[in-house]
Amino acid sequence: EQVHGELTEYNPLLEVCFFMAAALNDVNSKCLVCSAELKFVGRKPGVCEKRLCQFGQGKLSLAFDLGSELKSYPEVCDLLISCAYTAANASRWDFVPPAGVEAASGSKIERLYNEETKAVDYMLLKEVLFRVPSVDEMIAEYTSGGAAGLSKSLEARHALLEPTLRWIITSNRAHIRYLEPHERIKGLGTDNQFVMLGASPQHEWKFQMEKSCTVKSRSSIWAWHGSHFKNWHSIVRTSLKNMSGTKYQAHGASYGKGIYLAKKSGTSLGYSKFDNSGMWPLSKLGKTQPQVLALCEIVNHRNLPKPNPYYVIPIEHWVATRFLVVHNSESRRHNVDANEAATKIPRKLMESLQGPTKGDL
Repeated sequence: EQVHGELTEYNPLLEVCFFMAAALNDVNSKCLVCSAELKFVGRKPGVCEKRLCQFGQGKLSLAFDLGSELKSYPEVCDLLISCAYTAANASRWDFVPPAGVEAASGSKIERLYNEETKAVDYMLLKEVLFRVPSVDEMIAEYTSGGAAGLSKSLEARHALLEPTLRWIITSNRAHIRYLEPHERIKGLGTDNQFVMLGASPQHEWKFQMEKSCTVKSRSSIWAWHGSHFKNWHSIVRTSLKNMSGTKYQAHGASYGKGIYLAKKSGTSLGYSKFDNSGMWPLSKLGKTQPQVLALCEIVNHRNLPKPNPYYVIPIEHWVATRFLVVHNSESRRHNVDANEAATKIPRKLMESLQGPTKGDL
């Protein structure tokens, strides 16, 4: 700190360089607006739960264009809206609340989140999401009328619709990309396959460090994680967490506390069954709730518990999500071994998912 002070005392430009270097190093762990520590450190940068910060990113469109995002990534936007819709019906938005989503409606300000009671207005939220047009319709509005045309069209449906859609897309902290036909993993029975990198760079670095220290012939193995569709709205914002023993635990913990994974996709599909939460009727994924599985890479640590019958991983940075596989009513649900599925990942795609190599570390 003393050297830093001496170097920058008479050099404002150097002070700016130090500030930028520090900001870039912490860009995914601190709020983009106020620099406060984020509750959850994600793959992408984000803002904290303060109303003003969320307002700045959402309402003021800082570094984000809704129409461009919809047009560039229609499948991903469809998935995020579908997850949000189902989570709202199940009252599962509390984990990452939409604190800054607000809009003027006549003489009053409507808000999805009450900061005094710390509660989401689910009745209002469901009303807003019920009026979301299809992704194709929004793209058509943007193509013909630009950002202003899309904004006007959404506002006519509901004053809160545009800020809610902005929040749904910008609050996603995971890197999600729809796989092109030549990239898809064969034998899974569905074309709805996405790259999903949910962990922060810090988490990924720890993961790669653990891999590099393994003495086994295979530094990592693969397994499936299944969860109800309503839970993925939170998972893409917080990454895969050990929720055992918390109020967010979806199933029992009969085999111990940790992240539950399985070797066979059929086992994990049993934990992603449909429920009565409902599905966004305009989704390209279908009118019935899909079943979602994450294909995860696990550090093959010497202390890795053997599956009995599940892998129960208590240490979060031993697990890294790599792919999201979405089964709808038209899918053929095969019982696929995760390690066998991993051998079918195209080489270039696999290389793009890996962090530093053992030599780099």
